[in-house]
Amino acid sequence: MLTKEQYAELKQRIEAESIWIDTVRDRRKCRKCHGSGKARWNQGACPKCAGKGIILGWASYKPEDKPANVPTVTNEDRSSVEMYEFMTNPPERYFLYISFPEFGKPAIATTWTGERLGAVTFGRAFRSSFGDKRVPVRIKAINNRTYAGTYYSDAGSYARVKMCKERNSK
Repeated sequence: MLTKEQYAELKQRIEAESIWIDTVRDRRKCRKCHGSGKARWNQGACPKCAGKGIILGWASYKPEDKPANVPTVTNEDRSSVEMYEFMTNPPERYFLYISFPEFGKPAIATTWTGERLGAVTFGRAFRSSFGDKRVPVRIKAINNRTYAGTYYSDAGSYARVKMCKERNSK
């Protein structure tokens, strides 16, 4: 777990890299407002491009094209920042992955890099109207909160969860 100072330093490095990456992104006109930045009916800011008139696309660059003053951030750095934020400021909704470590062992909820987020309890599987198999899940997270949601087993190993309300004990 990161300290507050380490978190602030990593977050600053990630922000600096993101700002540079935005300069090399492809820019194109917003399809909704056609580059004007204004919404059609109420003439306020376009909700799709936030009034800028452009949308940023993909960023593709070679590592040798990156300037020396732009910090390099690894996936481990990003994952540790994600874990720190998960612990200190528990999110209301979360996108996570379900991992099955070994046969017979309980499933665990993880981040995209494999950091453990909590223990998983499965409900009864069902078929949705789209024909895919979905499983209700309940996660007892490492931040002492409980999350519930849906595990999309046919689509991949991911789940979308929402924080459960805490009960008052009387």
